[in-house]
Amino acid sequence: MYRSVLYRHAPLPMQEILLALRARVRRALREGGLFRMAMEEVNATQWLNTEALETLQVQRLRALACHARRHIPHYRDSWAKAGIDPASFQSLAEFRQLPLLDKPTVRTLGNRLWDGSWPDSPGRSSGTTGSPLQIHQDLMAVVWENAFSWRQLAWAGFRAGETRAWIRGDLIVPVKQDSPPFWRLNRDERMLLVSSYHLAPRHAPAILAALTRHNPTLIEAYPSSIGFLARWLEEHGTEYAGSSLRAIVTSSETLFDADRLRIQRRFGAKVFDCYGQVERVAATAVCEFGYRHALTDYGWFETLPRPDGEGEIVGTGLYNQVMPLFRYRTGDGVILENTSQPCPCGRAFPRLKATLGRCDDVVETPSGRRIGRLDHLFKGIQGVANTQIVQDRPDRVRILLQPLGNKLSEATLARVRANARAYLGTDMTVVLETVAEIPQTAAGKRQAVVRDC
Repeated sequence: MYRSVLYRHAPLPMQEILLALRARVRRALREGGLFRMAMEEVNATQWLNTEALETLQVQRLRALACHARRHIPHYRDSWAKAGIDPASFQSLAEFRQLPLLDKPTVRTLGNRLWDGSWPDSPGRSSGTTGSPLQIHQDLMAVVWENAFSWRQLAWAGFRAGETRAWIRGDLIVPVKQDSPPFWRLNRDERMLLVSSYHLAPRHAPAILAALTRHNPTLIEAYPSSIGFLARWLEEHGTEYAGSSLRAIVTSSETLFDADRLRIQRRFGAKVFDCYGQVERVAATAVCEFGYRHALTDYGWFETLPRPDGEGEIVGTGLYNQVMPLFRYRTGDGVILENTSQPCPCGRAFPRLKATLGRCDDVVETPSGRRIGRLDHLFKGIQGVANTQIVQDRPDRVRILLQPLGNKLSEATLARVRANARAYLGTDMTVVLETVAEIPQTAAGKRQAVVRDC
C-alpha cells in the first residue's frame, strides 16, 4: 500500500480511510452472490465422506480437463499428441496419466497455459523458493479462494464482523520510520494492520500495546512475525494482555512445533496454521482439534516420495479455468500421518503430520529488526528467473539475480534496488549481483533468504 503515491503522502487519518475504501472495493468484488453460493458449498463439502470427496474431485477434474483440452493451447496439443481424452476418465487413477508440471515448465510455456479469452486476475507467486511465477485466475477462482479462506477462519472460531489484527508483510508505514505508530486501522473490516518490517525489540512494547488496545478476537500473521512477538514476551517473562483473543491463524512460512507452542503459551490462544500457494493447486489447514488436513475439496492432493522420507506436494486445483495446472509439483515437503483413525472433528480430509515448505531465514538489520518473507522485493519485476537474498554481514545483504535472458536491464536493477531500500531501510548496504545460477541446498531447494553472519 505504501508504494501508492496518494497513500504515501496522505496524513494518517486519510491513510486509514484509503485502507477502508480498498477493503470495501475488494469485498464488493469477492463477496457478492457468487461468494455466498461458494460459501454454502464449501461448508457442505467439508462433511462429505472419503468416497463422496473422491467423486467430487473426479467430477471437477474431468470438467476442468475437458475445458483445458478445448481452450488451452498446451493441453490441447500435448494431450492430443499423447492420445489423452479426459472426457472418459472415471477415477483419480486415470488422471495420473497426465504428465507432471513444475515451475520451470510453467514459466517456459507461458501463455500456452492460459485461456486468454477469459477476463482474469493476474497474480505472481510469492517466490519463497526464489522463483516468482506469473499466474492467471478468473474471478470465480478468486471467489472460491476467498470462500475457503473464510472457512478456515470459521474453523478457528472467527465470525464476520469481529475484530482482527493482521501482521503479514504489508508495507503500511515507511521502513525508515523509527517511532510509533507502526500500524493502521482498517475500520471497514475492524482490522489493525501491523507492519512486520518494524519487529525490533525496541518496538515490541508499542506494537503489543497497540494490539492490546485493539483487542482482536483473531490475529492473522506470518509465523516469523507472531513468533518474534512471542519470543519477546517469553524473554521478558510476560504474556499478551488482550482479553478477547481466541485464535491465531498463520500461513506462508513453515511453522515449527516449538514456535507454535511458544505462541500459544504467550498469547493464550490456539494457533491454526494453513498452507497454500498463489498457484492455487493444494491447501492444508488445521481443524479445531489441532489436526492438519489436506483439503481435498480444494484440490487433488498427491505426494511424490523423497529420499529423506518426506513427500513432495503435487497439486491440481479444482476451480481455476483460466490457467489450470494439472499435477503441479510445488517443491514443498509434507509428512503424512500414518493412521486410519478418523479425526475427532468429523471431517474425512486426510490427516498430515506437517507441511515443510518455505523454511527461509530472515534478515536482521543493525538496528535489530528481523525481516522475513522478503519476496515482496521481487513482485512485479520482469526478466528474472530466480533470486536469493544473502546476508553475509550484519550491515550488508547481497541480492542474487538470475536473468531469464542474457542480462538484466538497468531499469530492472534500479527497481530491485529501490524496493530493497523501501523494505530494508537505509542502515543496510545492498549489493546486486547477476549470477548464472542460484545455489541450491543439499535437498535441491533454493532458499529465498540465507543469513550467514
